[in-house]
Amino acid sequence: MKSVAQDVAFSNKANSVIRTSIFLVLVSLIGCSEESSLTIPEEHLTTPIPDGFLEIPEELAVLRPFFHKYISVFGVHTVSSLDTPVEKHLHLAHVLAQWLDSDQDGTPNNPEVVNKLKSVKAWNGIVKNEQDVDPVLQAIGDLDTDAAQELMRSGGVLWSTEINPPSASFDPTIEEILHLVTQQGYSRVYSDLKEEAGSKIALAMDLARGGHFEQSSPDSCRDSSGQCAQPPGGQYPSGAWYTYQDQSCDYSCMITEYYFWALTSMLGANQGAQRCERISHEWPLCTRELVETKDVNVFQLMTNSQYSQPTVLPDGTYGGPASVFNKR
Repeated sequence: MKSVAQDVAFSNKANSVIRTSIFLVLVSLIGCSEESSLTIPEEHLTTPIPDGFLEIPEELAVLRPFFHKYISVFGVHTVSSLDTPVEKHLHLAHVLAQWLDSDQDGTPNNPEVVNKLKSVKAWNGIVKNEQDVDPVLQAIGDLDTDAAQELMRSGGVLWSTEINPPSASFDPTIEEILHLVTQQGYSRVYSDLKEEAGSKIALAMDLARGGHFEQSSPDSCRDSSGQCAQPPGGQYPSGAWYTYQDQSCDYSCMITEYYFWALTSMLGANQGAQRCERISHEWPLCTRELVETKDVNVFQLMTNSQYSQPTVLPDGTYGGPASVFNKR
């Protein structure tokens, strides 16, 4: 990834594109509900797309006011804003490629999962700064079109400064892209991995949390004051080893995080002493051996050959054929 990244100098005017885009789209929404009413910033129309990137395809048209650059990975969508550094987008694309193709031979670990990701139009976007994320998602969500609502359910947005290649600290790209792959792929293909009560992974999580704790209503997860999917009083039973405390995380979200912790620990992401200590308040099983001995059920799910789970932790340097990129 880093060998093909290019430094791109953006003007001060271009650096404000996301905020300008949000304003223009919100203005265009007044009394309008058709996708054709979207206002595309002039900078998006006049700024050349860097080498190695494509224009955003028609099926993602509602994203065009916010994002400028596009790369597909095995047909799965990634987009970034005009002012997102090129190397950040390339890193994300390579991490996605590695999650989908562990042996980097150009063939996905699980073609059925990749086909599902493509069919639901799974996507991940990058904006430059953290403060741009919520306004972009809000503006997309406010679009009164089926296409916009579909994309709100099938993707998410990172900000470029949290994408961390290379670094001694944990790279959030690894987590967020795995969430995309498991939520929109594995959990939709396999009933055992569904992010809902009663699935095998849900039952394993209930055991790890010391009981079944599900939100009473969506309203209880809207802010940090609600009970959401926490145990009564927010106190996990003695002996629980998965003790995530986010009060806006509903039951399915809890499964997403559980999946992430189990698989990344098994692949070596959390075994460093500092990392292990840092995450111990919510997940103390920071090595493959600890997962295997303490959480037998999830270990079996992660290693069952039926699911063809990823087997190598991404580092952002996919070495497989270049043809996996921009492959529709």
